[in-house]
Amino acid sequence: MPVWKPGYPKGLKPQNEKKVPWKQFTKLELKNEVSSKGEKGTESVCLQELALMYTCLADHDFKDNLCAQQMKTYHECVFSHMKKIDAQKEQLLTGKLVPNTREPQKLNHRQLNVLLRKYPQINQKETKK
Repeated sequence: MPVWKPGYPKGLKPQNEKKVPWKQFTKLELKNEVSSKGEKGTESVCLQELALMYTCLADHDFKDNLCAQQMKTYHECVFSHMKKIDAQKEQLLTGKLVPNTREPQKLNHRQLNVLLRKYPQINQKETKK
């Protein structure tokens, strides 16, 4: 049964660091590249316009001529999104470090790899490709 002491609220002393030493299993250094595992999500685009177009088509027994306005807005949305993707690809090819538009404080993995190649870790050897 533990002894309740006034200095420790639950009666347990903090563990002595010398009894449980820390062992290093891997090197504590950063790599000169970042993986792209976290960025593989697909982005859903123009869902509102698509839903409006489908409801209009369902209401009018899938007759295209009665839902021309909704179809036009959906196609314009898709076209503007494709323009944005082309502009982002162009920025990547030119090597500009432009942050993400949704989260401006974050860079994607390609941009981080450009920065890490520019300023590599001192204690690491060059990685061969």
